[in-house]
Amino acid sequence: MGKLKSKKEKLEKGKESNLELLEKTEEIGDSLEAIGTIGGALKEDVSKTKIADENEINEVFELEVSEESSVEISSELTLSDEKSKTKSVRKIRYFYVCIAAIMLFFAIIGAVNSTIFVTQRVDDIINRRALKEEFAFFIYPVVINDPPAFESVANLQDMTIILSAIWQIILIGDKTHFETDIGVIYIPATAVEAAARSLFGTGNLNHQSVFARGTDFIFSAQNNNYQIPENPPLFSYSPLVTEVTNVGETYTVTVDYMLPNPLAIAGIDHVHEPIKTMIYTISRNREGMTIQSIQIGEFEQW
Repeated sequence: MGKLKSKKEKLEKGKESNLELLEKTEEIGDSLEAIGTIGGALKEDVSKTKIADENEINEVFELEVSEESSVEISSELTLSDEKSKTKSVRKIRYFYVCIAAIMLFFAIIGAVNSTIFVTQRVDDIINRRALKEEFAFFIYPVVINDPPAFESVANLQDMTIILSAIWQIILIGDKTHFETDIGVIYIPATAVEAAARSLFGTGNLNHQSVFARGTDFIFSAQNNNYQIPENPPLFSYSPLVTEVTNVGETYTVTVDYMLPNPLAIAGIDHVHEPIKTMIYTISRNREGMTIQSIQIGEFEQW
């Protein structure tokens, strides 16, 4: 009995101990649960704080990125503006350079042309080129006929004057108002007299048919005109005026008689050798020019 009792006591003590341990366990559990609740709350607060911090950091980062982007965009715009200004300045400089080059080019051309013009004018003044050409054009119809030398027009034969007058009409006259036929032109005697007057200062002619160098100029007393070929052959001399001097209105003109040269027609350089030289005395004034005499020059080549 005593043993049973002691066992019973031990069991009861053990039960009490277990109950105390259970209570302590429950207390510990409650404590732990409370701690867990507090920890969860703390953890939730920490999480919220962390999220807030992260959001704030993100906002700050985004703001910084936005500011950096704005700065970059502003820098890009500034660089773009500077490049545009640089390109505009370059275009303007290139434009002015082109204008300056064009002006320089035309200035050089103008200077060259002015130099050439002045040189030609000086040469014309020294050599009296324009005057020489004027005299050559005037005496050409006479040179074609190669009249003999004479001291005065009064000593000239009518045939020589008529031939020169007709050739002046053929070469430089207005033939549009003359009557024509197939290959033939009819020149009135009055037109021949006017041409003779412009060359020699006289129009008093004994009209007659004339023949020269294979060309016939037939005079018709009935019609008072000359019948001439529309395109007569021209195989004779041409004048080259080499010298002109004058005393008042009286000019002394030295003329080389040149044969037609195929080389000259073809534009090939060649030696100009005159057949002969004749000296014309010509009166020149505001009313016109007239031939007064023809003399043989210093030399004559046959």
